[in-house]
Amino acid sequence: MKSPDPAPVNIPAQARFMKLLFFIMALSAVMYFPFLLIIRPKVESVPGELKMGLEGPALVSVLIVLFIRFVKIAGVLVPDMPIATVERLAKLRTYFIVCYVFCETVALYGFVLRFMGSSLMDAAPFFAGSLLLYALCYPRLPSDLDSSQG
Repeated sequence: MKSPDPAPVNIPAQARFMKLLFFIMALSAVMYFPFLLIIRPKVESVPGELKMGLEGPALVSVLIVLFIRFVKIAGVLVPDMPIATVERLAKLRTYFIVCYVFCETVALYGFVLRFMGSSLMDAAPFFAGSLLLYALCYPRLPSDLDSSQG
């Protein structure tokens, strides 16, 4: 018995899905900012250990995003990749989603820092870094598939 042929890949639909996901995730990081203005610190100053305790994991998240974006995703974007189109798109989708999750964590660390009583100026670099990481992770298709969109 012969297995049925897989359905053809709808590359434009994949691209739209990834862009939609990108904008939703980036918008969620931006939406934290108005709440930061509402939150009033309850303490005069935050211990330096708390700030460093949140900067460390945020830095690890940044390094993970950079590794996935410039090593893993860049490897799949190479036009002469020897794997099937369906697998390439699935890998790209997975890598981009993991990048977005870690971009979001950077903003969340800033949110927690502000919630714990830090100043807005201490939390702002976390959000700026998160948005910069999102900009680096804008979804792309491999050049050989991108031209086939028509």
